Amino acid sequence: MSEENEKKLIFVYNADSGGFFTGLKDTFHKTFRKSTYGCNL
Repeated sequence: MSEENEKKLIFVYNADSGGFFTGLKDTFHKTFRKSTYGCNL
């Protein structure tokens, strides 16, 4: 496949800003408490 036909998937993750631990907390929340997270993607 040539570069001009190459397809890319870009994943954007929107987490609360505040550093590493805030992102880690957010990740655990979305992983283990899915029912409390409003997004169903």
